[in-house]
Amino acid sequence: AVAFRAASFLYDFACGSHTFTWDFGDGSLPSTEQTPSHKYAADGTYKVKLHLTNPTQPVDLTATVKVGSGVNVPVVPPRHRSSRH
Repeated sequence: AVAFRAASFLYDFACGSHTFTWDFGDGSLPSTEQTPSHKYAADGTYKVKLHLTNPTQPVDLTATVKVGSGVNVPVVPPRHRSSRH
């Protein structure tokens, strides 16, 4: 699972109370938590959006998240050794 923090967007929360809506970019249901955790079903690159509502105006923030190693390791079949003695 990937942990998300609204503070990682370097947004100043001093202006008052906020509501949060996270779109994880994978078609899943959004989260309204300030610091949600989300498990992606597949490796890939996702555009995450955070919609903040504060006392004065809404703010939309985005980030790109890469999930997985991005490296495919080929499976090498085991070699059969001769059993000659």
